[in-house]
Amino acid sequence: MPELRPNSRYNRDTRIITSQFSIGVDLLSVIVETVPNGCVDYDVVTLMDQFEGAIRNVPGVQSVISLPSMAKLVNAGYSEGSLKWRILPRNPSALAQAVSPIETATGLLNSDASVMPILIFLTDHKAETLRAVTDAVKAFAAAHPSPKARFLLASGNAGVMAATNEVVAAPSCPSCSGCSARSSRSA
Repeated sequence: MPELRPNSRYNRDTRIITSQFSIGVDLLSVIVETVPNGCVDYDVVTLMDQFEGAIRNVPGVQSVISLPSMAKLVNAGYSEGSLKWRILPRNPSALAQAVSPIETATGLLNSDASVMPILIFLTDHKAETLRAVTDAVKAFAAAHPSPKARFLLASGNAGVMAATNEVVAAPSCPSCSGCSARSSRSA
């Protein structure tokens, strides 16, 4: 495969994109499954914002985009761009105003705001990076249980790679069709 060569067009383009811009080409999306209209539920968006802050500090994470981060920018924009207003409003009406310009076409929420992905751009797709990020997602989800929001792994090209790595690393079970234990039982 030409893409696997260090000087392939894909790899050269990737190096330029990641060196010139604050975005990567390795995307891992964490899906936040929540209640309908979760985008205007302060508890839900605050939890997503806390997750974003935590995941930004994981080595290998280049940048993160989510509905709460965009809503904070919109909210500040309504106040002449003042940084002190780059917050998530507690008032449901003000929060609704901050999220209203964010359309479903952005990919940051579905039509009833019951699913909101958090887009995590990675510096690379090395196994160590994928493991560190997925472990951090699992740890955050375990440490912050919520009846209103579930953090689910993952989509995006890096999400698929992470899942593949986990399956390959998992030990074989006695009940799977490929195990020697199953074939010896059927004989």
